[in-house]
Amino acid sequence: MHDMQLIIGLGNPGKEYEHTRHNMGFLVLDAYARESRVQNFAHEQKFASDCARIGDLRLMKPLTFMNESGTAVQKYIAYYHIDPTHLLVIHDELDLPFGEMKLQFDRGAAGHNGVASIHQQIGTSGFWRLRIGIKPQDTAHMDPEKFVVSKFTPDETKQLSRIISKAVAAIRMIQSEGTEKTIRFLHSETPAKGGNAE
Repeated sequence: MHDMQLIIGLGNPGKEYEHTRHNMGFLVLDAYARESRVQNFAHEQKFASDCARIGDLRLMKPLTFMNESGTAVQKYIAYYHIDPTHLLVIHDELDLPFGEMKLQFDRGAAGHNGVASIHQQIGTSGFWRLRIGIKPQDTAHMDPEKFVVSKFTPDETKQLSRIISKAVAAIRMIQSEGTEKTIRFLHSETPAKGGNAE
C-alpha cells in the first residue's frame, strides 16, 4: 500500500487568480480539505505556504507563485523528512482534454512551470502527480501563458464541481486502496484514443 504523506495543490496566490485554470490544484485540495473536515489552512511563513493536517497526512498550498513552487516544497519535505515517493502533486494539465485525469509517477514536467520547479528543487521527478486536464477544444488561437491564468468559461464552470469531486474521490481512493487501483479507475473512464503513446 502506498500511502501519501504530503499532498500539494498547485496554484497562484491572490484574488485575481482565484478562479483561473492554473489554480486547479488549489481548488481540488480545498475541496478535499473541506470534505475531510479540515477547518482551515494555517499560513506557515517558513514554508511560504498554507498548510493543514489530517492525522498523518499533510496538505500544502505553496504561495510562492507557480514558478517558484519547488522552493516551498523543498523546504517542507526537508523539514519533515518526507520521501518524494510519498508525495502527490495536484495540478492543471494543458496536455489533457478538459476534465480528463491521470495519476502518474516519475514523469517529465511537460511544460508545467510548477512541476518543473519542484523537479528542479527536490532533485527528482520520482513523485506522484494527479494531472487534471484543462485543454480547450479549440487550441488554434491559444496563447498558453495567458490561457492558464485566465478564468474558466461558463461552460467549464458548470462542469467544474463534477471534476473537482472526481479528483477528491481519486485522492480518497489512493489513500484507501492504493495507486494502482486509482490509476485503473481514472484511466478506464476515458475512451481509448488509439494506443497509449502519450
